Amino acid sequence: MRVPPGSQKVFDQFMATVFDPGLNGHFATVYSDPRFNDWLGRPGDLRLFVVADQISGPVVLLGVKVQETGDEETAWVDATPGLYNVREDNPPAGVTIVKAGSDTEVSRGRPGLGIRRSKVHISGDGAGSARVRVWVSGHGGYRKFHRLLLSERIEGAEIPVYAPHEACAWMAGVDKIAIAGFAEKVSGTTPELELQVDESPNGRAWSFVSETTYQLFSGGPYGLNVGSVPGPSSGFLRFTARLDGLDNPAATVRLWVTGRDDRPG
Repeated sequence: MRVPPGSQKVFDQFMATVFDPGLNGHFATVYSDPRFNDWLGRPGDLRLFVVADQISGPVVLLGVKVQETGDEETAWVDATPGLYNVREDNPPAGVTIVKAGSDTEVSRGRPGLGIRRSKVHISGDGAGSARVRVWVSGHGGYRKFHRLLLSERIEGAEIPVYAPHEACAWMAGVDKIAIAGFAEKVSGTTPELELQVDESPNGRAWSFVSETTYQLFSGGPYGLNVGSVPGPSSGFLRFTARLDGLDNPAATVRLWVTGRDDRPG
């Protein structure tokens, strides 16, 4: 059968669970081919179609999640934390499972980041296996840009660091913007990353839009913080990052932005 335009098979593997003594169970987790990470990040919403067969052993969970990031070399986050986009509990051995699910702006509560992958997971009470295939099609919210906006070492509390002024222009005109912030080499007591967004019609007069605070952890773990810019905006946007906390907080901060339009092209 011909695959419709815009649909891609991003995963096709035979998976076998392995006992994990730390979790006291049998698990297998595999990710989609990284060659599709950029392609999966182009549309705003994703539809996943999963086929699982050759199921054997006590498989109690088959799940597929969409994950996203600002940069493939840093941390990934679940697009919908705590939930599978496609899930089948206790799939019977010898039966073919066919199931579909979605990753949408509604389910995430924000626009999607510009780089994505699928995470396929099976688990059970004993050794189990299955062949899993995943197709994905994309819809709406087309990515116009995904760029590193800020990369700075910040030392001290309440010291503003502004994104480059030229970024105000290339961020103008998109319908939606998603944000990914990553802080590492963090020090200080109760450090926090504050991200402020302002808007302007001409790049000179600015008005406050929003401020989001992310809790950081000295020495790690270093996770990805995600968010979005409330819209619509007046045109130009300006981003400001600063730290808060005690004992001279410091961190190396990177910030990515993904701009999306409802219009293709």
